[in-house]
Amino acid sequence: MRKFKLIILIWIIFIFCQYLIGDDKKENVLTLKDAIDIALKEHPKIKSAEAKINIYGEILHRANVSFLPDVDIGFKYDRLSYVTQQKARFLGSSLNDYQAFVTVRQPIFTGLKNISEKNAAYYMYEAAQVDYQVVSAEIKYDVKRKFYYCIYLNNLLNYKQELLKRAKDFYNENETLNRRRNIPRIEILLKIKVQYNNFKIDYINFKQKYETALNDLLTYLNIKNKDIKLLNEKTELKNITEDELDILKSPYYKSAINKSLSANEKVNAARALYFPQIGAYYTYRYEWPELPGGASDQIAGIYIDLPFFDWGITGSKFTEAQKISEDVKANEELIKRNIETELWTAYSTYKTCLEKLPLSEENMKSALKSLNIYEARYKNALSSIDEVLDSQKILASVQVDYETILLELYNSGFVIEKILGE
Repeated sequence: MRKFKLIILIWIIFIFCQYLIGDDKKENVLTLKDAIDIALKEHPKIKSAEAKINIYGEILHRANVSFLPDVDIGFKYDRLSYVTQQKARFLGSSLNDYQAFVTVRQPIFTGLKNISEKNAAYYMYEAAQVDYQVVSAEIKYDVKRKFYYCIYLNNLLNYKQELLKRAKDFYNENETLNRRRNIPRIEILLKIKVQYNNFKIDYINFKQKYETALNDLLTYLNIKNKDIKLLNEKTELKNITEDELDILKSPYYKSAINKSLSANEKVNAARALYFPQIGAYYTYRYEWPELPGGASDQIAGIYIDLPFFDWGITGSKFTEAQKISEDVKANEELIKRNIETELWTAYSTYKTCLEKLPLSEENMKSALKSLNIYEARYKNALSSIDEVLDSQKILASVQVDYETILLELYNSGFVIEKILGE
């Protein structure tokens, strides 16, 4: 019975260890979804965008309450050298002068300045929220682009490794023949070796590119563990049509429109400075030499502030607001044109790649089949060494072409998603 329990305990420990090992292995595999989630949580751009939303939210709050009365409470103490007749009513003969007061100010007419400032703050707050979408879309685009560039290089590495093995076997086979029968001739054997070495160099170059690209991705994600493998998931290609290419959906354009509207409202706010600023106020004051004792008074009235002469400052503010509005409006038009150009360029590339991809895939299959045939025929002395070497080079070329077209297809789709904020 004890032996049976011991076996059960060992079996449980074994299963638990396998579970832990499995978890460690899972942790070393990075999926595209995981990479995007990490970037959206940790990247400084997203934190900056969140901070801007909070900043403009506070500005909007201040603009919303600018219509409400201001209430100030104050306290003051003076040590007088003598008591005036007016002060005697409050202080008697004491030279100590304590004052406490409450003042309420309520704007009545500001030339629509408050409304314009509120609208300007609202549009900037909306722009900040849209800019958050822009930053999210850009981060997703960066991660997808870097991730799939790594996948692209890794796929080519696998192709290069397989082709390198073929070239090595072909060279070893002919080297053995040369030693035994002096066939092929030494100059032909050297030609085979040159191509084999070129494939080696090609593999080393792509391996270095892959390691650099992977490090770039992991640094972007702020992942310190470099011993990570990327999961090469099959991504379904979205069927993008021209009807979806609506720049009005683009957060870039929406942000530019909101900023332009905000600039227009700031012009209205600057124009309002030419109008009189009218408001009402009420002050309650209590003054005493010592407690208890003292007296209070109250003041209520209406004030009118009318700009008369300020060395052209009001006019300068208005002109500045106008020019800023013109600059923002021009930038809105520029963003619109850039979006249209980038969107249609990406869509054109996307359509072209969709047309080229099946042809390139067929070429790759044909080149592999051709190399297999030439290698088999060579073993039966029915094809030449040059034909085998040419087939190897053709296969290496079409494999790069296929993966490049596939990468361009993905990247152009990612650009469209980024511009449309998807």
